[in-house]
Amino acid sequence: MPRSCWPAGRKRPGGSLFILALSLKDPVELWLEGIRFASDGFCVEVLDREIPLPDLSGINADHIMIWTDKVLDAGQQALYQRWLSSGLPVFLAGCEAARAQKDVAIKGQCSSTGSASLLDSLSH
Repeated sequence: MPRSCWPAGRKRPGGSLFILALSLKDPVELWLEGIRFASDGFCVEVLDREIPLPDLSGINADHIMIWTDKVLDAGQQALYQRWLSSGLPVFLAGCEAARAQKDVAIKGQCSSTGSASLLDSLSH
C-alpha cells in the first residue's frame, strides 16, 4: 500500500490529514489533493488505492478525507453517517462528494463543504 507523509511546508501547522478513497478512477487525483493540503501546512498521508468499506478505527489523524468518484451506495452512505455521528473528523471530496454530502445532509443535517471549511479553518 503506497503511503506517504509529507511534512508541513509552511510556518503555521495545519494538523494531520489522512486521504483515502471509497471509489477511485485515477490515483493521481489523490496525490494532487495531498500536495495541495501539504502546501497549506498539513502533514498528509495518502492511501492511493480504492477501499469501498474502510475501517477508520486505526487512523490517527486530525482530519480524514474520503475521496469518492462514484455515487455512494446505501452501505457507504450509512457508514459515512455513522462516522459523522461518532465524531470522526471525516469529510468527502471528489467528483461525487457534493451529491453524497447532500444526501447525508438531508438525513443527518451535516455540513457540506468539507475541504473548503478545512482550508478556511487553517487561515483563522
